[in-house]
Amino acid sequence: MASGLGDLGMVSGQASLPDPAYLNWVGLLNADVKPDAITVEFYAGYGVFAGGIASGTYSINGDELQYATCGLCVLVYGDVDTVGGTPPGAIYMATGGQVDVTSVVGNLTLSLSNVTFHKITIDPVTFVSTPVGACTTQVTSLTVNDPIL
Repeated sequence: MASGLGDLGMVSGQASLPDPAYLNWVGLLNADVKPDAITVEFYAGYGVFAGGIASGTYSINGDELQYATCGLCVLVYGDVDTVGGTPPGAIYMATGGQVDVTSVVGNLTLSLSNVTFHKITIDPVTFVSTPVGACTTQVTSLTVNDPIL
């Protein structure tokens, strides 16, 4: 994973609402055989969305720094197997920055600003995330405007 992903501009992806308490967006960052991907996950009842998923401007801090407690979870996955389903080569979780969510109805419209990431592992039972080593990356900016399916 590059030490800085930089200004990614508008990234097309897929937004889905499989459950009223969970909204997810995934965008691919390259066209590699095993591409890198970025996700923004919204969990009602957790973190900044303790009162429900809503538009607004959110800083990534507090509960949003831990996968087990985040309501707004921003992750980068390195080397995603889009065919075989094996785990990604690496997972990075946001450690700072800002997410401006403009719409969570019809289209998911948001932007990320100065989001920093640290490589982590996620316990498959407790969902507790743990930093690993010194691997980091950063997204200076990214915008999303995709229909919610």
